[in-house]
Amino acid sequence: MQERSGHLCGYAAHWNIHKFKAPKVWTDKNRAIIAGACNDDNYLQMTVDEVVDNLEDLTVWTHKSIKKAISDALTKVHKAIRIAFEPTDVNRPLVYLMIGARLDAWKATLIKTLSDHLKTGHT
Repeated sequence: MQERSGHLCGYAAHWNIHKFKAPKVWTDKNRAIIAGACNDDNYLQMTVDEVVDNLEDLTVWTHKSIKKAISDALTKVHKAIRIAFEPTDVNRPLVYLMIGARLDAWKATLIKTLSDHLKTGHT
């Protein structure tokens, strides 16, 4: 996985969140681009690593299979966060991702996470 430098203008501001590190962009070679923001770089990297690992295991790239891969990664990371932080802790990490992927049918899909929820759309 190669990290790319850059900014996604207004990504963290979209959710009116402060204390976020500069957003980062990753690619899983040529099928997906992952943009993320988090108030903890370690949990952001953990989330991206889990997503990339799950995407690399896919044999069929459909909107449904990509969404499941992302959901499984988020579940694993959020379990780790719940163990380490109380629900009311103001320092509890919040992870936000936007994943664009090319499906097997040569269509595109965009999946956005809102901490532990997915919002999706595809063309």
